[in-house]
Amino acid sequence: MGKQDTPNWLNMALLLSPYYTLCLSKEAFHKELKKCGVLRESWPLFVNERADATTHFLERQGRLCAIVCVTPDRCVDQVELYAILIHEAVHIWQQLCLDIHESAPGEEVEAYAIQHLAEELIREYLRQTEEA
Repeated sequence: MGKQDTPNWLNMALLLSPYYTLCLSKEAFHKELKKCGVLRESWPLFVNERADATTHFLERQGRLCAIVCVTPDRCVDQVELYAILIHEAVHIWQQLCLDIHESAPGEEVEAYAIQHLAEELIREYLRQTEEA
């Protein structure tokens, strides 16, 4: 990992949206779980062995939170990694809709929301992996 190995918490600021962050290592994930007050015995797996990424949802300060966990070394190239981040952005959007009891968001609102989530996750990935 690069010099920026501490994840930033991000927020869509479009709606009362979840806080979300990106963890690229099990160590970073465990650090964030500890910050969120999750008891060690309740910690989920970083990434399921059959998956390239996993998004974990929890509550922090009364708000929905999402921790996107990705193992970049499982990806064949940067394009695959970006596609995985977009995939996980969709899961965040889906959970947000469940959280606010929205069953029929407008197509354009949905597209922009997912675009924004994906862009922020990709920017966070680039920030964390910048070389010194």
